[in-house]
Amino acid sequence: MIPPGCARSRKPTWTCSAGSTPTRQPASRSSGPAFGGPEGGCLEIGALLFPEHRGRGVGTAAQRLLVDYLFATTLVNRVQAVTDLENLAEQRVLEQIGFRREGVLRSLAFIGGRWRDGVLYAQLRSDLTGSGD
Repeated sequence: MIPPGCARSRKPTWTCSAGSTPTRQPASRSSGPAFGGPEGGCLEIGALLFPEHRGRGVGTAAQRLLVDYLFATTLVNRVQAVTDLENLAEQRVLEQIGFRREGVLRSLAFIGGRWRDGVLYAQLRSDLTGSGD
């Protein structure tokens, strides 16, 4: 069941308005044994805030808490996020919480009558301990 204040997106994730209480947040993508690691070795997160709730640190805090929770309670090795190339605010947030920009995904989504580029960010478990490159 989708929690009150939330809407089902095209991906298997939930988007929630501020003040709503989502239950379980399923990951939108998960690498399995085909990638040579445990199930759930790579998870993708995302945040969607209504305009009236932006600029207050809510999205930053929520994403930071989610990433900390995933690394603390699962075997995930990689958490990634994709955002629109023009969404500079979200790119700053991802970098603030320890994500690294990995590249541009050209013509990733068709939005508003045109193809939009995305930017891929990721954080590895080894980034937390400083043992990665």
